[in-house]
Amino acid sequence: MIFVRNTPNNAGVAIYGDYNDFEGLYEALHDIVGEEGEHLYYEGARLRVLAVCYDLRHALMGDRDYEFVENGMDEDKRRKMSVLAPDRNLYLVVNVLWPEILFVTMALNVFLEVYALKHVKASGRGELFDDKQVIWDKNIAQVRIL
Repeated sequence: MIFVRNTPNNAGVAIYGDYNDFEGLYEALHDIVGEEGEHLYYEGARLRVLAVCYDLRHALMGDRDYEFVENGMDEDKRRKMSVLAPDRNLYLVVNVLWPEILFVTMALNVFLEVYALKHVKASGRGELFDDKQVIWDKNIAQVRIL
């Protein structure tokens, strides 16, 4: 599960997530912002979002911080369930400054609207929220989790 906390000096945010969370977010962000030249008016904002993707990719490669997070398993639960399990999970950490993350979240709101409208036009339907395929799209849900 992805979660966000302030950095120790409150200069930005630290985005936490396990490997699968970061990989899913990385793929969803790339799908949402589209290809180069697809949205000419939003090319600068697209590059800012891709800068966050760059940090996510480097976290996936092991070039960023990590932290062990308690997962709720203790000795009693392991004994009761008869499983061998760790008591902490490894979470990757990406730090992003406040001005950058605020801009990226505002840009992602616009990109999500453009992405959803593109899917509505492709399906031939009228209203944006009449199309359940757009509402339940995995890329939109993944970006909204962030």
